[in-house]
Amino acid sequence: MCGGIQGTAFFIDESFAVTAKHCVNNNIDKNADILLCFVDNSKKESSCRAEIVDYDEELDIALLRLSEPVSHVKEWVQLCSDKVIQDQNWETVGYPENWNEIEEGTKHCYIKGSVHYIDDFEKKTVYDVHLSSNLIKEDWPYTLGGLSGSPLIIDGKIQGIIVREENSVIKSQLKAVSFKKCEAFLIKNQRGISGSFTSNNTLVTGRLEIQMQSCNEFFQKIDSVAADNGLRVVIDPYYLKYDKTGKSKIKDLAEYLANSLNQYVCNLSELKELSTKPMKVNEIYRKTKIAIHEIHRQGKLGSILLWMLLEGVVGVPKFFKRFGMANTDMNFSEVHLGMKESKLLFYLGEGKLSSDFNKSVMNLMEILSECADIQKDIYISDENMYNDLSQGHFKFLIDKFINHKTRDWDDIILEIAVFTGYDSMQLKRVESANYSNNIEEIFKQVYSIESEHNSSSIYDKLLSVGNINQMTIKWFILPFNNVSEFEEMVLKEFE
Repeated sequence: MCGGIQGTAFFIDESFAVTAKHCVNNNIDKNADILLCFVDNSKKESSCRAEIVDYDEELDIALLRLSEPVSHVKEWVQLCSDKVIQDQNWETVGYPENWNEIEEGTKHCYIKGSVHYIDDFEKKTVYDVHLSSNLIKEDWPYTLGGLSGSPLIIDGKIQGIIVREENSVIKSQLKAVSFKKCEAFLIKNQRGISGSFTSNNTLVTGRLEIQMQSCNEFFQKIDSVAADNGLRVVIDPYYLKYDKTGKSKIKDLAEYLANSLNQYVCNLSELKELSTKPMKVNEIYRKTKIAIHEIHRQGKLGSILLWMLLEGVVGVPKFFKRFGMANTDMNFSEVHLGMKESKLLFYLGEGKLSSDFNKSVMNLMEILSECADIQKDIYISDENMYNDLSQGHFKFLIDKFINHKTRDWDDIILEIAVFTGYDSMQLKRVESANYSNNIEEIFKQVYSIESEHNSSSIYDKLLSVGNINQMTIKWFILPFNNVSEFEEMVLKEFE
């Protein structure tokens, strides 16, 4: 309840909240208190007072500072300035006026729908995103006014704020302001935002969507509790799924990786030329054949799996080629790129397949030590992906980094991305027992125990390395029945 006007606000961290500016007009005019009411994890109603830090009339957005930090929430939904795209699915939670809590069974209203239309930024309307929902019908018993200030949630991130209700013949009842439009306001107030390569370029978004679908098809994540040992490490154990007959999907994965190899070895600029330069097929074919040789010679199959997981799970594509200057070999590696807390997010690392888990982990420890020299290296960006970026803070940061004279490593958040594939004795035992229908559920429980042992082993080795607690590490683990057989299977598919 804000100065007598009901609206919705949402927390963005423990000390700040966001709402629609028109919800607090009376507070601004009369210097009245703002009262925020919420329900904590124990379903206990609480309230706190807040003051207005800043607002923007044109954007209809206000930033609030809480009188006391919120302590019952441990994880916060990211604010995201990605471009909102028509037909995307959205959802929100808010408090419409006259909401019947007893009849509806909840204190809040949950609504979902699809993005109906995107306005050009040059238009003078406050909002730029038109939302529709089949849940809001003609006999809807409530007004939507109390939803002003609700978060616009897309793909698990807050990408805008709902500011208005309008009767519409095109069934677009709710209007929102995207955080793409509010980006400068949020950055000015030092609120961290994330970003990625969402665009109309099907070569970028299309591949990320395919990678996400493929990761869901092939991999099952095991939930694990991170050890509280001072390390900034996220360990994500996965296993390969089984089909309905109890057969591993390993051959399907090998086929997928083989078909995706040209996407891995080529940048988007090269792939885009395929439609206009037919002879480019021969060049990409030769490049792919060389890559097959290198995969076999240098054991790079783990790097391809890491590429797949970073794009399909984390949602960050490879953007830079990094040429290492710390040694005479001029080795290069891929840097996956996103934006987090209003800074560029670099995912840099390596993947290894090994018949022995501990050996695989030790090999990757060497990779971590090499990251100390990243500021001396050379970085080449993907031209096509760069040209497809719209203007905004993300592109500004990339421009600043590409020009080595303006490069500032304080603008960079470095996260090490690691993939470990290994032979699993537990997996061999389960598969050799010839279970059929229940094999996935059996292995899920068996691997939960094995993954806890693996995580402990990783933590122990990391703790033995100096300054490792200064790094944030994203570590993927995947067990195989036989790593060598999988490598041969993939190489055969390549041929």
